[in-house]
Amino acid sequence: MARDPVCGMEVAEKRGRHVARYMGKTYYFCSETCKTTFENDPEKYVVTFRRPIAETRKVVVVGAGHVGATFSFALMMRGLASTIVLINREFKKAEGQAMDLNHGLSFAQPARIFAGDYADCKGADLVVVTAGAPQKQGETRLDLVYKNTEIFKDIIPKIVEQDPGIILIVSNPVDILTYVALKISGYPMNRVIGSGPCWTRPVSGPC
Repeated sequence: MARDPVCGMEVAEKRGRHVARYMGKTYYFCSETCKTTFENDPEKYVVTFRRPIAETRKVVVVGAGHVGATFSFALMMRGLASTIVLINREFKKAEGQAMDLNHGLSFAQPARIFAGDYADCKGADLVVVTAGAPQKQGETRLDLVYKNTEIFKDIIPKIVEQDPGIILIVSNPVDILTYVALKISGYPMNRVIGSGPCWTRPVSGPC
């Protein structure tokens, strides 16, 4: 069995239909899409493929909904973290997501994946905040800002108390909430980042 360097899936070499060679080495892919992605920038994936998992790379995901679970799955499949912790208001939901992810570990690099609490943010290289209220029908984005700002007033101090390295905001509206998180946390700008279209300028105004 070989591992697809793009998505991390195990591929049977004898039955592999999607194959590419780079620098004298053969790589196997689960799909034509992964093969094309690799061929567009092979060095990016060769570096990731060869890199051993960091023994101390810890990522905490706050919010175990669809976005948080998908983010955690991507971390696991790419082998980007040795420890992945899921935190959710309802612990059982985080626990269930962690169990599902652990069932897929046979297709990825070894990692510790578990449901935890805010104390687990201590020593984390990255805390990803996906928590927030969903936008309901008829609500404006401004309505959502008010609701999620109140949520951030609760969770951001709990994160900051443990002093993790970087806080990545994914919750919507991401640009405004990144600014809110920056102000609540008291962190410098390079330690609070938003994942939206203005992520390179999270607090400097509109794009």
